[in-house]
Amino acid sequence: RDGVRNQVGADEVKLAQGVQRQLQPERMTLREGGLHIAGMNELCEDATGDYYDVLVQLPEGKVGVAIGDVSGHGLQAALVMAEARAFLRAFSKTAPWLDRALALMNDALVPDMADGKFLSLFAAFIDPKDGRMEWCNAGHNPPLLIHADGRVEILHHGGLLLGVFEDPRLEEGVVQLARGDRL
Repeated sequence: RDGVRNQVGADEVKLAQGVQRQLQPERMTLREGGLHIAGMNELCEDATGDYYDVLVQLPEGKVGVAIGDVSGHGLQAALVMAEARAFLRAFSKTAPWLDRALALMNDALVPDMADGKFLSLFAAFIDPKDGRMEWCNAGHNPPLLIHADGRVEILHHGGLLLGVFEDPRLEEGVVQLARGDRL
């Protein structure tokens, strides 16, 4: 019996890892206007809710970036990550503002989240023509914006975790990116 249980667990991990590899490449690079975007995700032995994404063809020629984490490990976390990815991609193309897209995403996640599950997420829309970046942080570790001159800015604006509260109190921040800035 234990051998069958272990095999089922191993099959679940392989299935979850397959979902993750299909939805987010281990490595990616994109050049759009003056932007250079790169990402990497190396899966460990277990499947997780780790998430990163680049969204292209957004309204007004903007490019979206996102990094997040679903609580827990295994197939459940990987499936919630896949659901969150789909919601973010859909709402980013239809909502007029980033904080509204994340609020809609939260509304869709709350009824389906199991007790104790949540999603932390940082997302940004960047205009490659002028470097204007709108961003929102839903409970994720605040990212650092390292300016070309060496100054470091912590991007605090945001709100609460997604999938937990009816109103995550999201607040959008705006910053002007310059050549050589790194996020």
